[in-house]
Amino acid sequence: MQPPWVNFPNLRYNNSDLENISREIVVSIFVNESGYVEYAKVVKSTGIDKLDKMVVKALKSGSRTKIFKQNGKPIRFKALQKFELRTNQ
Repeated sequence: MQPPWVNFPNLRYNNSDLENISREIVVSIFVNESGYVEYAKVVKSTGIDKLDKMVVKALKSGSRTKIFKQNGKPIRFKALQKFELRTNQ
């Protein structure tokens, strides 16, 4: 499941960060009752450690998902988020 984002992660990278190759990353995220990412772990790496860390940092820096509720109360949840990082042609 990919979460519905209220504030999508601000991913800033350039072609040199990608080593001129489009990349993909999959991150497991744990979201708190307020919709903020508390924890993020790379499940499928881009192959570039610095780039993986940048994505995790972006997820934990103000990104927010829709709040999920169960029986009227906000709940924590876990989700997988895939990002396709493309080079600028």
